[in-house]
Amino acid sequence: MESVNRSNVPAPKTGKEFKYPTFEEHFLPNGSKVIYAGKTRLPITIVTLNIEAGSKYDPQGGEGLAQITASLLEEGAGEWSALELNALLESRGLSLSASAQTDYLSVTIQGLSGDIDLMMKILSEVVYQPHFNLEDFERKIDRVKNNVKQAKNDPQSMAWFLFSLVVQGKRNGYAYLSATEESIENITLSDVTYFHAEHIEPVKPVFNVVSDLPYAEIEASIIYNFKSIPGIHDPEPADTEFVHKDLRIFILDRKGSSQTEILAGLPLPRLGDSLDDAAVLVVNNLYGGHFNSRLNKNLREEKGFTYGINSFLRPMKDSAQYMIMTSVDTGNTGPALLEILKELNDVRKNITDEELEFSKQLLTKGAPFKFETYHFVSMLMQSIVSRDLPLDYYSEQPKQFSKVDIQNAITAANNYMLLENLQIVLVGDFDEIVKTIPAPLLRGVVEINDSGKVILREQNP
Repeated sequence: MESVNRSNVPAPKTGKEFKYPTFEEHFLPNGSKVIYAGKTRLPITIVTLNIEAGSKYDPQGGEGLAQITASLLEEGAGEWSALELNALLESRGLSLSASAQTDYLSVTIQGLSGDIDLMMKILSEVVYQPHFNLEDFERKIDRVKNNVKQAKNDPQSMAWFLFSLVVQGKRNGYAYLSATEESIENITLSDVTYFHAEHIEPVKPVFNVVSDLPYAEIEASIIYNFKSIPGIHDPEPADTEFVHKDLRIFILDRKGSSQTEILAGLPLPRLGDSLDDAAVLVVNNLYGGHFNSRLNKNLREEKGFTYGINSFLRPMKDSAQYMIMTSVDTGNTGPALLEILKELNDVRKNITDEELEFSKQLLTKGAPFKFETYHFVSMLMQSIVSRDLPLDYYSEQPKQFSKVDIQNAITAANNYMLLENLQIVLVGDFDEIVKTIPAPLLRGVVEINDSGKVILREQNP
C-alpha cells in the first residue's frame, strides 16, 4: 500500500465561480408583469401570482380580512369543489398555497413542467373564480380565532404583535400582523367578497415563474388560461407612514413569569439597493446578525444573560423595521437592556477593520446558497416583487457589500440605528421587571394590555 505523508497539506483547489441566475422581466398584453428565471436541472415549474392586496389593506376593525380571503382561495373554485380540487392536486403531484403577507396576497402552484397548462388553469380559477362558500368561511374563521387565542399565550407572538402596533400606530397599514379577537368577530363573508372585488379583481397581477420551460411557452400558457384577467390598474397606495417617537419601553404584564421576552426596534425608511442600504446590512450583521456578533459575545458569552440574541431587518415595500430579539431571566431584564443600548450606541462610533471584513465575507460567501433550489429562487423573486427591487438586486448585492468601508458603515449606523427612536416591547412580570430597570429608563416605561392600549402610564423613578 502506498504510504501517505500527512505532513503535506494539500494545496487548495480553485472553486468554480458561481453564476447567478438571470431574472427576466416581461409584460403581457394587459400590462401585467412576469418575472422569469430559467433553471434546467429539474423538470419542475413554480408559479406565483402576486397581487398587492396584503394585510395593509385590511379595514380598521377588520384586521385579518386579507388573511381570511387568501385562505378561502384554496377552498374550491371554477369547475371544482374543494374536495375535487384537492383530489386533482394530489393525483397530479401538485402543491397549491395561498397567503396574505403585509404587502401582497400571493398564490403559488408547483408541479412537473409537463402539467404547465393545468397549473395555469388551476391558478386562474382559484384567484378569479373562488367559490367563497359559507361553510368554508365559518371553518376558517374558527381556525383564526383559535390561532389568535393561542398567540396570546405565547410571549414571542405577543411581543411581535404589540411591537408593530406601538411602533407603526393603529392607523398605519403595517400596524397589524394578524387578526385580533375583536376584528375577527367583525368579518363577514360579504366582507370577503367585497375585498376580492375591490382589491383583487381590478388590480394587475405580477407573475413569478421558475421553470425549465422556455419563457415563450410560459407566456403562451398564461395568456391562454388567463384570457379574462380583470386586472386593469395598479393598486391604490395604503397608509404606511410612520412617526418617530422618543425611546419607550412597553410592558405587557404576565404575572409570575420567570422570563422576559424582549423585542426592540425602530421604524426605518424603505430599504433599496443603494450603498447606504448595503452598509446597514453589513453593520447589522456585526452588531447582532450572527453567532459571533457583538450582541452575542456580550449578552451570551460574557454576561450569560441569554442563550441567544439576534438583530435583523424586516424590509417591506414602503418602509422597514430594525429588530432586536431575545429572552432573559426576569431579574436580568434591565441589565440586558442596558447592554443592548450600549452596543447600539458603540456601533455608531467604533467599528474595526477586522469585524467589518468578517461581516462582509459572511454575507458575500453566503449569497450563492440563496439560489440553491427552485424554491429558494422563487422566494427571492417574491422578495423582488414585494419590495419593488431591481431584478439584479441579489446578484449585485455581494458587489455592494465589497464596497462598504468603515466610513460607509458608521454613516449608515448613524442614519438608521437611531438609539433615541428605539421602541422596546417586554412581555413578562411587570412588577419584577420594573425593579430591574435603571432610573433613567423608568421615565419611558408604559404598561399596555393585549390590544396595545395603555393601562398604566408613565412610571416615575
